[in-house]
Amino acid sequence: MGVIDAAAAARMHVLIVAGPGSELLRMQVERTVVGQGHVLAATPAAADVLLVVGPVPALFQEPIERSWRQVPLPRVFATVMADGEAEHVLAAARSALAARRSGDGPSWAGGDRAMSGPDDMAMDMAGPGGYPLASGEEDRDGLEMDVLTRTLGPVLADWDTRLLVHVELAGDLVRSAVVDVVPPASAHRRHPDPDGAAPEDAARLDHLARLLRVAGAAHLAAFATRARDAALDGRLDAAAAAGERLQRRIRRDVLLRWSLGGLAVADTPVIEILLDWASGPTRSTRSDRSTRSVRSRLTADDVAHAIMGHDIGAARILLAALEPTDVPLPAGSEAHV
Repeated sequence: MGVIDAAAAARMHVLIVAGPGSELLRMQVERTVVGQGHVLAATPAAADVLLVVGPVPALFQEPIERSWRQVPLPRVFATVMADGEAEHVLAAARSALAARRSGDGPSWAGGDRAMSGPDDMAMDMAGPGGYPLASGEEDRDGLEMDVLTRTLGPVLADWDTRLLVHVELAGDLVRSAVVDVVPPASAHRRHPDPDGAAPEDAARLDHLARLLRVAGAAHLAAFATRARDAALDGRLDAAAAAGERLQRRIRRDVLLRWSLGGLAVADTPVIEILLDWASGPTRSTRSDRSTRSVRSRLTADDVAHAIMGHDIGAARILLAALEPTDVPLPAGSEAHV
């Protein structure tokens, strides 16, 4: 095996599923994955490692199991529950994956596994990936079209895992939607760790990178991710300078501005949300355009109505343009690990 082949064999494709409330841990794990030369996978089919980050509610069990079934062999399941575990868990996953490729070894590695054994997960033959098949229905022109019922999240690239969005798709249009807001695990809510929340600047730049990826601007998203990592390291001056450069590049990107035209969250254009998230530590001085004005005003029903009538691509952009505080948890809500 040549040097390039050996490097490719050692590189893992990691699909990360983060529990609600584990944003900071997820950012740190992402940085470790990329820093070790591995690849962040966008889908189960592109992964060979399924990595659960942070405590997950019981209702995540079934979609995680379904995603695990879609990860091609050989594959490894792993968990990271605390900062500092990622390097050890990734090393164990790499060893386990090498063993699986040679026909031996376990299919899980590292962390305190809070799920049933991956190899014991049952196969649901209802349809591809366990989903029911589409049914036919006439559209307004009298032609038959597929009608699908799907749930967006939690195992979805660039997704806020606090949201589960149940949609009925007529073709590629969202005909109806129901939004569930999932609280963090109970232990995290009852005993919040003051160091567990992501720094505001890092969180905002993380949201910015997510929205740019969903909007198809991967080149700008990579730049935003580097700025986020600088903020995580406490290099706020570097993060602010990167944000200013991002603002200029977003303003000059005609295709991006055109693709986001007409899309708005609570009357705030998505392009303005992008610029606001790139504003860095000076954000508080930009109250005339700050997306803080939409916070706490959106209920789950508001979000559902906002995406209805849009195609699925536009709906994904609108959902990615939400900050977690835009859709507060229902009063008295609770979840368990």
